[in-house]
Amino acid sequence: MKRISALFCVLFVSIGGISLGTNAQAQGDPVVINAQISSSSDDAYHDPDSWPGYSHTENRVLAGNPGSSGQATWGGWRWTGLAIPAGSTIAAAYVDFVQSGWGYTIPTTLSFQNAPDPPTFSSSSSPASRWQSKTAFQLSWTWPKKNPNSTIRTPELKDGIQEILNAQGAISSLVLLENGAGVPAGQYHEWYSYDNNPSRAAKLHIEYISGVDTTPPVRSNGQPTGLLPSGTTQATLSLATDENATCKYGTTPGVDYTSLPNTFSTTGGTSHSSVVTGLEDGVEYSYYVRCQDTHENANTDDFVISFGVDVPDLTPPLRSNGSPSGNLPSGTREITLSLQTDENATCKYDTAAEIAYSSMANTFATTGGTAHSSLITGITDETAYSYYVKCQDASGNANPDDFLIAFEVLPDTTPPVRTNGQPTGDFPAGTTQVLLSLATDENATCKYGTVAGIAYASLPNTFSTTGGMSHSSVISGLVDNTPYSFYVRCQDTLLNTNTDDYTISFRVLPPGPVIVDKQISSSADDAYHTPTGWPGYSQTSAGIYAGRPGGSGPNWGGWRWTGVGIPAGANITDAYVELNQQGWGYVIPTTLSLEDAAAPSTFSSINSPYHRWANRVLFEQQWTWAKGNPGIWVRTPSLIQGVQELVNRYGAVDTIVLLEDGSPATGTQYHAWESYNSSPTKAAKLHIEYTLLPPPDLTPPARANGQPTGVLPPGATQIIFRLDTDENATCKYSTTAGTSYGAMPNASATTGATSHETTVADLTEGSTYHYYVRCQDEALNANTDDYEISFSVSSQGIGVPWKLVFSSQPVDAFVNGVLPPVRVSVQDKLGTVIASGVIPISLTLANNTESAVLTGTTTMNTVDGIANFSDLQTDKPGSYTLVASAPIKKRGHWDGGGKHLAMRSDGNYAYLGSVWESGGVDIIDVSDPVNPVLAGNWGAGSEDPHEALDVKNNILFSGSEVGRGAAMVDVSNPAFPQELSRMMAADGGSDWVHNGMFDGQYAYLVPNRGPEVHIFDVSDPANPVKVRTVTSPSGGQVHDVSAVNGRLYLHDIWTGNTHIFDISNVKVSAPLLGSFYSGPSTHSSWWTSDYNYLVVPQEPLGSGGTAGIFDVRDPANVVRVATLDPVALGFGGIWPHDPRIVDNILYMAWNTAGLKLFEISDPADPILVGSYRTSGVTGLVVDGNLEVDPFLGPDRVLASDLQEGLFVLDATPTSARSQAFSITAP
Repeated sequence: MKRISALFCVLFVSIGGISLGTNAQAQGDPVVINAQISSSSDDAYHDPDSWPGYSHTENRVLAGNPGSSGQATWGGWRWTGLAIPAGSTIAAAYVDFVQSGWGYTIPTTLSFQNAPDPPTFSSSSSPASRWQSKTAFQLSWTWPKKNPNSTIRTPELKDGIQEILNAQGAISSLVLLENGAGVPAGQYHEWYSYDNNPSRAAKLHIEYISGVDTTPPVRSNGQPTGLLPSGTTQATLSLATDENATCKYGTTPGVDYTSLPNTFSTTGGTSHSSVVTGLEDGVEYSYYVRCQDTHENANTDDFVISFGVDVPDLTPPLRSNGSPSGNLPSGTREITLSLQTDENATCKYDTAAEIAYSSMANTFATTGGTAHSSLITGITDETAYSYYVKCQDASGNANPDDFLIAFEVLPDTTPPVRTNGQPTGDFPAGTTQVLLSLATDENATCKYGTVAGIAYASLPNTFSTTGGMSHSSVISGLVDNTPYSFYVRCQDTLLNTNTDDYTISFRVLPPGPVIVDKQISSSADDAYHTPTGWPGYSQTSAGIYAGRPGGSGPNWGGWRWTGVGIPAGANITDAYVELNQQGWGYVIPTTLSLEDAAAPSTFSSINSPYHRWANRVLFEQQWTWAKGNPGIWVRTPSLIQGVQELVNRYGAVDTIVLLEDGSPATGTQYHAWESYNSSPTKAAKLHIEYTLLPPPDLTPPARANGQPTGVLPPGATQIIFRLDTDENATCKYSTTAGTSYGAMPNASATTGATSHETTVADLTEGSTYHYYVRCQDEALNANTDDYEISFSVSSQGIGVPWKLVFSSQPVDAFVNGVLPPVRVSVQDKLGTVIASGVIPISLTLANNTESAVLTGTTTMNTVDGIANFSDLQTDKPGSYTLVASAPIKKRGHWDGGGKHLAMRSDGNYAYLGSVWESGGVDIIDVSDPVNPVLAGNWGAGSEDPHEALDVKNNILFSGSEVGRGAAMVDVSNPAFPQELSRMMAADGGSDWVHNGMFDGQYAYLVPNRGPEVHIFDVSDPANPVKVRTVTSPSGGQVHDVSAVNGRLYLHDIWTGNTHIFDISNVKVSAPLLGSFYSGPSTHSSWWTSDYNYLVVPQEPLGSGGTAGIFDVRDPANVVRVATLDPVALGFGGIWPHDPRIVDNILYMAWNTAGLKLFEISDPADPILVGSYRTSGVTGLVVDGNLEVDPFLGPDRVLASDLQEGLFVLDATPTSARSQAFSITAP
């Protein structure tokens, strides 16, 4: 239904609490009604079977179940004077309530009374009684509870009002009902009523459309467009209308509908088409279309369908993105040679230059499309490679010139990495030989000696098995009661030699039992507890009671010894405790047992001997103590069985707790023992003797370190899957779970020792693989369970829009002359054109030093994955490029409340740091980008990371603006983060850490209160080691640092200077390489992927902040190459906050201006290609988008907002820059 077009007029009428706004400027604009309850009897509630009964005069309207015995309470509201005409279409409707009190978060059901003019409420015509005449429309609603006096808006109600309008005709009054059925007794919510305050009574908002159709058809989707292939002689001319219509066309513009000469052969509905013939190459065509609907409303303007027929293809393919390039790491043994073309082509390569295409020896393994690749094997270190590529398109156009793909493999300068040294620990007496072994990460020759610090060349012994990656020698002549240490160094095939020792240590035990004597060593290691009365709990008393000293209930005593050091497999031959008698006591029976725990803690009032008795071992010993004189040592019965039980269950045992239960005693009888607090020399003593015998090997190999895991990158076609065993073994695998070892069809290619490897090929994107491994040791012990190695190959970026590519590049033209057609294609990561969907593509004139203007149609929708630009012109001569871009789209949003600033990603998680509120770090699972969910939190209530937040490989670095230094946290289980360590001022750091960085090995602490940056080695995150402090030469206040590629960029926010330090060997020195002025209030930075350029924003907390792009290749002579000025860019005076860079895209969190994307393949010419506002806040304040993380891929860019939480954005397809072209004067 369309409204009558009329002159523009606006009418506001206030009738009984209703305001009507009508706007008839354009057909279809809605009429707006805002009505408010206007009398006491127009809002009411009713609980028909209990308190609170019925009322329309109380100061609130209830819904839910406020009574303790009733079933439900109904609320009702009535608005009058609405005057909605019959036949109208309801466009929108909702009700705003004002929350009274706190209430409960409960579900209720909303509906309308199905009547055209319902009366006011009364006890006989209440909301409960009217529920029987409700509409079919019902809406279950759990209201969003806020603070009292807050406005709460219902969900959309238009369908209910439309139902009444369709059934009853014109509407003058409406009644909304809220049903609290099903709510637990005593739970409800309440809204302000008219009798409380008329201004807070419920408000109804309705928008509706009425009228008759006087509007001609809307035309869209004209086809064809752009360039048709050469040789095309006919095409189907087509378009769509928004209503049934008859369409005509002609080749002359401005012709009246009735005079147009041609009627579409298919027309009368909403799809219209005709075949046009006689088309010729190199000609452009325009057809002018007008349509008339069934009400004889005809278009008065032309709808133009324009296209051209291309000239024959005489141009060979354009080649780009050759890979690899530059320096590849030593050890590279194969590479994928690849490139792209702007059209389908077949590509060949040779190792000699200037070979004709037809004579080239090698055709790419993958070719024929626009992405071409071949696997090259046999690559060696310290070698330069050059491959010359030529391609030929489907029209037979072959490149006459070479496209060079060149790279070099660096020499190996790293000595072998040594791991898995064996044996370790204790060996039983009588052991005379062991197998000394270790592994290296490359082929090497290893030597050993028994004196530390000996150079490799001087070591006396070469391993008998060596030269590969596993090294071993039998060491004989061992004697009892002797510790052994062997010092190992290795040399690889390029003579890179270890300069430090790798130590393998073990011990042969003395003959006979090992004797352990331990005595209680702290106050919290002995305690007693009577849980039901006197004397209660104590760990500080002079005595330890057992029995019933208070008469009201039994008492438990407990003792804890540490540093016991019993190894796994020990055979306990003797065990007892000696207790020193205090006082006389009673000869009473008690029960002894041991706590069943691997590492029992000290005693406390909530973890007392009484509490631990419920977690005792199976061993129990009834005991009536041998009473003597006070001060004598009393020995318990044997505890061998209990200690052996602990060893058998937990292996190595280092802490033991003895418990004494006084329950068997009667009356007020008890005994007491001297405690540590009485006299440490009289505290309880533990005596244990054990032997260590080598048990027979009955255990199959333990399997570990299975690789690969997780998701492999797209394009991975083969992998080495591997695992380790704890002993020499032969491993097999199957793709079927539950296959026995003997029936498994595949043996690992490399096996028999402790490392096992097999190459698996023919992997495909988007597939998941499962391999089930079982192994058998030399004693023929085979695994009976599967060890699963599972992984998948990512399909991210495959088969979906990922990047833009100029498939037809701009070429030279004259000033104000039309450029030959330019085509931009939407491709996936592998270079396949994605034809589905419609994406608007925009072109921007770049490298525009002449301030020229690009005219014509600069934004085009894609058709079959390609946007065609056929009418571009430039008004000034010069050399330019074009930048293509697409809009940013929101995929998901998470807001858990509070304020957030710092944000990083790792794996499938986003880490969002609290600011100013000590909310800690929220951990958000973004594996489903559309529905991010909270996975955990670390530090809520105590931590304020501010801008000091970083995450690498499940290790979180978090600073503190509340005096808690900086912490390293294990977040491998996001639901239960575990703090590993903390770096404070006392450790050489700072108690206040405003900013910082963690690069995987070093943590950089920035207090933001002076010129210092404190650097810690956190390669072992549980044990940080201070390395050094670096100080700003300009003496101001360091705000942030960037540590990358052996350099530390230090930003002095007070003086505006950036200082560059060499940290390639930071443990030895950190010399200053250079300094440059980056602007007042210098804030932070990020680097380009080649490390040649640095982006540095300014944060003046007012107008005037820009971002500079600097060439830092020569740190002593840094050059500013570009400036991003918010005023020139149209952002006003809003300053930038934090940058990130991936490939050719600069992502800049630009405060209240939102997220900004720039194409920077030419860093001296950054082009704005994308923008997304995360907040409605405006102005020069710290708010809006403050940090961005694009490292999960351009299809899931993370952006944090101070008040709105986390946004997940899609920035695909990513922008591209064209080749250069020239515009000259005619």
